Amino acid sequence: MLLNNSEELAPLSEADDVNVQQASLNSELSLEEMYKLHLKAKDHEVDIEQLINHDEQVKKDGGIYLFGYGSLIWKVGWSYKHKCKGFIKGYKRRFWQQSRDHRGSFEFPGRVLTIMNDSDYREQVTKFGSDTHVAREEAEFERKDTDLYGMCYLISNEEAIEIFKDLDYREKGGYYRKFIPCNLIHENGESEIKNVIVYVGSTNHDDNTEFLGPTIHGLSDDGKIISVAIGPSGKNSEYLFQLVDKMREVFGEEHVDQYLLALEKDVKSRLE
Repeated sequence: MLLNNSEELAPLSEADDVNVQQASLNSELSLEEMYKLHLKAKDHEVDIEQLINHDEQVKKDGGIYLFGYGSLIWKVGWSYKHKCKGFIKGYKRRFWQQSRDHRGSFEFPGRVLTIMNDSDYREQVTKFGSDTHVAREEAEFERKDTDLYGMCYLISNEEAIEIFKDLDYREKGGYYRKFIPCNLIHENGESEIKNVIVYVGSTNHDDNTEFLGPTIHGLSDDGKIISVAIGPSGKNSEYLFQLVDKMREVFGEEHVDQYLLALEKDVKSRLE
């Protein structure tokens, strides 16, 4: 059963709706140009060329580490010098970013992942009050989910500018680049802390038109959208299932977020 999208997601403003309709009627406009009429993201916090030329870690490593926590774990479309597991501390991963360009459309946006620091996360989960369903549900997830696991890719300095240009396009739906510490876990079992680039969707709607945050009903509302949304990159549910399957394979079930496992169970029950 399809949901009434206006009940679950913020609709386009009247001006945005007019712009999108006009773009649809003009065959000269590409889908990318249509997105630019509405999508907005915070400016990148880190410049790739500046890192290559001035960052000591990047110069020593001969490349820039990228941390993937969503589709970048299982869908890699670029070359890299080295790949390893890793985890970051002080962040939470949630399907609180809407997707009009990959796993949904302007008419029915899907949901994709973003990460937020602990302070922004707690502000979001308590915005309806501290004794609500979403606050209690998230408190249980937060108790169990400590480190946030993902994949780290070392992208060579010679290829970095072009590769990150492609990644910027892939992550154009509201994301910006940050440079944060990450615990890398190498195949020999050794670990080290390196700064990595990560794509983040700001929790400030003025900086990121695609950030939704939680609803008062919590995870079940995420599941309702994910179970039915479809976009240019495929079914929204496939994004979730492929991510969880890959995380089980690479990190083991014990390192898969309880939030993701609960969401997988919810969405699968809706599709049965």
